[in-house]
Amino acid sequence: MRSAPCISGPDTRRKSTANGVEVRSNLECQLERSDMQQPISQPGAAFLQVLGYVALSDRNGNAIATSTRKTLWVLACIATRQDRWRRDQLASLFWDDRQEEQARGSLRKSLSELRKMLGSDVIVTTNREVWLCDGALETDLGRLRKLASLGATLDAGPLGSFFAGEFMPEFDPTEPSVWLNEMRSEARDIASDILTNSIEHLSKEKSFRKACARARDLVSLDAFSEANHRRLMRLYVLDNETSKAAAQYRECQRLLRAELGVEPSIATRELAARILSDPGEEVTEFKPSKVPSDDAGPERQFGLERAQDVPEIPSIAVLPFDNMSGDPEQEYFSDGITEDIITKLAQLRWLFVIARNSTFVYKNKPADIKQVGQELGVQYVVEGSARRVGKRVRVTAQLIETLSGNHVWSQKFDRDVGDLFEVQDEVTDTICACVGVELSESERRRSRRKPADNLDAWDLYQIGMWHANKYGRENLNRAQEYLQQAIERSPSFARAYAGIAHVISAGVIMGTTLNPAQQLAVSLDYAQKAVDLDNREDRGFSSLGQIQILLGDGDAAITALERAVDINPCSARAYGALGWALLWFGRAQDAVAPLDRALRLSPYDPLRWLILHYRSCAYFYLGRYEEALQDAKRAAQSKGDEFWPYLVQAVSYAAQGSKKQAKAACQQALDCDPELTIAKVEMLLKTLDDAYCSISINTLRRAGLPEK
Repeated sequence: MRSAPCISGPDTRRKSTANGVEVRSNLECQLERSDMQQPISQPGAAFLQVLGYVALSDRNGNAIATSTRKTLWVLACIATRQDRWRRDQLASLFWDDRQEEQARGSLRKSLSELRKMLGSDVIVTTNREVWLCDGALETDLGRLRKLASLGATLDAGPLGSFFAGEFMPEFDPTEPSVWLNEMRSEARDIASDILTNSIEHLSKEKSFRKACARARDLVSLDAFSEANHRRLMRLYVLDNETSKAAAQYRECQRLLRAELGVEPSIATRELAARILSDPGEEVTEFKPSKVPSDDAGPERQFGLERAQDVPEIPSIAVLPFDNMSGDPEQEYFSDGITEDIITKLAQLRWLFVIARNSTFVYKNKPADIKQVGQELGVQYVVEGSARRVGKRVRVTAQLIETLSGNHVWSQKFDRDVGDLFEVQDEVTDTICACVGVELSESERRRSRRKPADNLDAWDLYQIGMWHANKYGRENLNRAQEYLQQAIERSPSFARAYAGIAHVISAGVIMGTTLNPAQQLAVSLDYAQKAVDLDNREDRGFSSLGQIQILLGDGDAAITALERAVDINPCSARAYGALGWALLWFGRAQDAVAPLDRALRLSPYDPLRWLILHYRSCAYFYLGRYEEALQDAKRAAQSKGDEFWPYLVQAVSYAAQGSKKQAKAACQQALDCDPELTIAKVEMLLKTLDDAYCSISINTLRRAGLPEK
């Protein structure tokens, strides 16, 4: 295929001026120096801004209008995704309120407009896929990625010179989009890394005023990160601006009260008290990590150094939750939540969790997150608060990376008291599930940013699972390669064996393997090896149960998956797999409850689409066709390149006599897999409950799926 000519757009970033003379940020200079050695692109026709606001302009900075905002958003999605889009994915992402054919027609109209505007060889389309030619359009996110690869720092100039704001902030799809969340996280992470590097560099040079400017930018990226506020307060003190440090504390307090209904943590309040009690002494004596000597590097000066004995697996400490009720009698509730979270996180074998006795020494004492990371040797900290007022209780929780102080995740929970212990169980289960998923995603992003020659077994495992979560033949193959490398680096790494077992069985489920029986036998060996290596790791039993489902051994499958749930009652995936097993062996009614729980535990799980698919199947077999359609459409919206959700739509429409819609859904499934036939589906469902299998095949025939 002939590649499109490389085109790049104007530099639409704002430039500050001083006395009428343009002032250019050092980031621009770094980018230019890199470009002179290795050009990113050649002068061309357009530049796309996706950060802060989506806008398209020509080489002279003149705005290029599209007929609708959605058309521009479609371009932004195509231009920033690093692999190809399925047409169905794009259509459902933007027009999920329309019938499938209408949505596809709207997408065709937008693509046609964009190709006329940019050139027919810039956006490539087929009947199934859409993508942008490499280097065909320059974006501000592309520049940000380039700067990060250079290890760039921003010593002068505005934050907007490289990060104008959130990725596609005005786009808010109806169904949570894993891809959109990943893109927004990536952009924030890159901006945060550049700012953190800048602060370290400027502090080492004792340019505290400039460091304050960069720290203010960090606060603007995550205004609810108390670590960011404390960093800025400290820098103000070092810059002899104590009054600004005090004002920053008041701003932090105002934000937390207004948005989260909580007070600043003890560490933040204690820092403010020290500053306000004796400003003169604070300026001369207060220093981050106590004493930043002249020869100390920025890691020591700003509390960024890591303890030497951090475990190779991720490590975490759960600090005592603050009792914000104003009633000492309610202390048992906040302590109970803390203890439950520690206990449940400790069940995750891939996570090193600091014991209760070590973390409760910080109760009612100032605890700077970075200092906690150093003292306990942990990479992550969970902190939060609990408040009970009348018949309502509010719990907030945050997951924080100790090295940078950046928030990875935060959430608040408002509940009616009712049975207080039941509320406590629900809240702690949800917190643990979210922490597990978000921490895993954080680790995967971190591993993917590391150089290829510096990957250890844990990094290889994380990258492998990143590919595994995307499914598809190519991603599953790459996942297996990375996981095999992880095993070669660490032959006793149980989760890597479980990962390979999952990947191989996923290939069988998706019909991408040539010899299913042989592959299932191989995956069974891997799953059994994972269990033998560590029989307290839920992933091994989950993989074992999934394989037993495909082998048709219902009792063994359900037993293994119940064991996985017992080991980790906060695992959405274990509950999802258990629901699938119950469904597969004829118990659709029983399957709904564990599937519901899986969806509640992990609302942003990368495999949420699969759990929605399982539940749509359960609803179909129960005759609840509208609910089946709703879940199947949501699954297709999240993962539109797999045929299973479209098959559920097809049979649900056919069961209701909607022949035209059923046929259209079959065609969407065939777009995903042109070799899909009744015979192939029968082969994939051969161990499914006989009655369910018969219903599925007969209804697919009525829907119009080809026989052979």
